[in-house]
This record gives sequence, C-alpha cells and structure tokens, in this order.
Amino acid sequence: MYVLIPLTVAVALFGMQLYSYRKFRNIVTLFSVEDSFFSLLNQYFIGVNLKEALIFPTHFSQTPTIVMFAAPSCDTCHHEVERYLTHIKKKTTNLPFLCAVKQDDSDYQHFIDTFSGKITMVPVDKKTMSELQIINFPSLFIVDSQGIIRYVGRSVGELVDILKHKEKQELHNIQ
Repeated sequence: MYVLIPLTVAVALFGMQLYSYRKFRNIVTLFSVEDSFFSLLNQYFIGVNLKEALIFPTHFSQTPTIVMFAAPSCDTCHHEVERYLTHIKKKTTNLPFLCAVKQDDSDYQHFIDTFSGKITMVPVDKKTMSELQIINFPSLFIVDSQGIIRYVGRSVGELVDILKHKEKQELHNIQ
C-alpha cells in the first residue's frame, strides 16, 4: 500500500511531463515551419520591382519606402497601420509608408475612411495581388528608391528600425 501511492503519483507526473513534451514539441515544429516559410518569402520577393505593379505617388521616388499590402478585414493590418502612426506621432520616423489595400474586401470602404488622410493608400485588385503572389496579410516590404523590394519584414517596427540605421540599410542594399 505504501509503495502503491508514490508509484501512482510518479506515473501521473510522468504522464503529465510526457504530455507537456509532446505539446511543446508541436509548438517548436510550428515555429520552424513558419521560419522556413518566411525564408521562402524572402527568396521570392527580394528583387521584385513593385513600381511595375503599383502606382507609386511621385513623392515616393526619392527614398526607401515601407510598403504594406493590407486586407481591410485583417485586424493585424489595422494594428500595423496604427503602429506606424504611433511612430509618426512619437517622431521616431518620418519614413514614407504606402499601403496597398485589397479592393475586393467587404471592409474596404471602412478601412479607407478610417485611415484616409493619415497614410498614403493605393487600391490593389485581385489580379495584381495574384500576379505578385500576395497571399498573406499584412505583407510588409522595404522598397528602394527604384521600387525594388530589398527586405521582407514581419512588423512595421522591424522595418522602421532597419530604415533608421544606415549600416542595416547597407546590409540589405537599400538605397
């Protein structure tokens, strides 16, 4: 009897530890799949000229620009625009920001109304999105003054940080 109780507790603890290990292993696998997918995105997008697909306003031709492809119904897209606006308010950046907005989204007009006058937006149709193979939202890029994608990012903060440091720009051939 005295041996049975500690043995039962040990088996239960072992079972819990095994369950935790399997759960953690699945999470780690997801991270590595995400990183692999992100590196594939980098290989595909680096060097693509967005000026061939999008209409860039004339004042965007002189400096590197943050370009974000957004779906108006995407909450993360809204948050990334808000993060950019926060950087502007705090005066941590005055970098150009171009938001390419997916036109055929049910929340398109609401998105335009919300951010009109705060950021520069251009509408993008389904055909252009397909040609560029934009399937994830937000898709964030740094393009150089010629419109060529030089960096694929995960957040506006990451892109702002790169554009604030000359050595990071040189590392990614951003002019």
